[in-house]
Amino acid sequence: YQTASLTIMHNPELDLYAQPGMSRRDFLVQAQTIARQARDEELDRVMRQYDKRFDDLEAKLSKKARELAAEQQQLDTVRNEEMFTAGEAVLSLLRGRTTYTLSRVSRARRYKNYAQEDLAETEQAIAELEAQLDDLHAQMEAALHGIQEKWARAAAVVEDYRITPYKKDIYLDAFGIGWKPYWIVIANGSPQ
Repeated sequence: YQTASLTIMHNPELDLYAQPGMSRRDFLVQAQTIARQARDEELDRVMRQYDKRFDDLEAKLSKKARELAAEQQQLDTVRNEEMFTAGEAVLSLLRGRTTYTLSRVSRARRYKNYAQEDLAETEQAIAELEAQLDDLHAQMEAALHGIQEKWARAAAVVEDYRITPYKKDIYLDAFGIGWKPYWIVIANGSPQ
């Protein structure tokens, strides 16, 4: 109990203990296998999280792209209307009708300005979404790289672990007391 002990290899990161007599190389291979499995599980979990975020951003981006196309078409329509209104205004001015014509030109110009502002806002929103996608991609790459490094370091840790028995774990097969009698006889004052 007091002198017996066994020293084995131990990886505290993976909570892995070597079998008695196992070589260091075999222990490292076993640790790398377990670390690879844990790494793959963590990578899958992180990828699922990022895939969901990517899907959300891409859905927003496609919605904004559709809005951009609709607003571009509306702007083209308003420009054509403004051009026709301007031509009509010139003809009306030549005929002497000024009040109605100037208000129509003013209204067409105002609609064109609104359409241009909406288009600029949508383009800005698309640029922001694309920047968010780039940032998210960089975050994902950093997270995946960190996971790779974490499990590579964890697989390389090897420490010695000393196992000592407990008193409760020692079992006796037999127990007995032996006694060999020894007599000293004193005869004529001398021991025999």
